[in-house]
Amino acid sequence: MGKAATFVRAGREALPAMHDRLARLERFLGTEEEPWALHQAYALMPKADFSRSVLEPCPPFLAVSEMPGVTWSDLGSPRRVQDVVHRALRSTPWWLGADLKAS
Repeated sequence: MGKAATFVRAGREALPAMHDRLARLERFLGTEEEPWALHQAYALMPKADFSRSVLEPCPPFLAVSEMPGVTWSDLGSPRRVQDVVHRALRSTPWWLGADLKAS
């Protein structure tokens, strides 16, 4: 758990090229060009794993604290979202959708 600005700072320091590319999107937000700009930014951006590239190097302004009873879940795919919801609710709700169930 942390402030978004702190994670943005960590991302900027660990992955400056990615941060710069995303920062350039601001001028397109809310315009007709926004979908195109987002597609271009992500299509041309090198892939990176947030946990490995940003959190593992652990910049000095990040800290880890034990939280008993709390489980970490990497929600990197629709299937993982479904699994977490299913475990939390002990059933699969109708609103989860067939697309996620097939993932």
